[in-house]
Amino acid sequence: MKYVIALIICGSYCLADDPQIATGYDISDAVGLRNAYEPAWSAWIATQMGYEPSEVCEVKTFDGSRVDILTPELAIEVEWSYKWKESIGQAVLYGIETDRRPGIILLSRGKDMKYLHRCQIVCTKLNIQLRVQEVPEKDATP
Repeated sequence: MKYVIALIICGSYCLADDPQIATGYDISDAVGLRNAYEPAWSAWIATQMGYEPSEVCEVKTFDGSRVDILTPELAIEVEWSYKWKESIGQAVLYGIETDRRPGIILLSRGKDMKYLHRCQIVCTKLNIQLRVQEVPEKDATP
């Protein structure tokens, strides 16, 4: 089984089996991230996007909240797929606070497609687009 990261970025959709949706980054170089939490995936994604994580990850806003990835165009929230409703609100707020378009990276296990589809429905209505990124399955706990 693989994990899936859904990256909602204003500009491109990507849901696993949707022909209109592009695919994510190659995870072959995602060494050491198998059991990672959102901040580590945020840093890896920022690197894949061509940014230095220390410059764009965990950027503090004027009210003290922190944007997971803040690029010149996007304010991106990274969250697990079952929290998709929360991630939309956070991304929209971060977009407003930073004067950027909102983005979301949903971390999902392959069986969580219902959350990705629900999120896609809302994001389509809000003109936010969805991208899916596969990530390796978590190591079994001994």
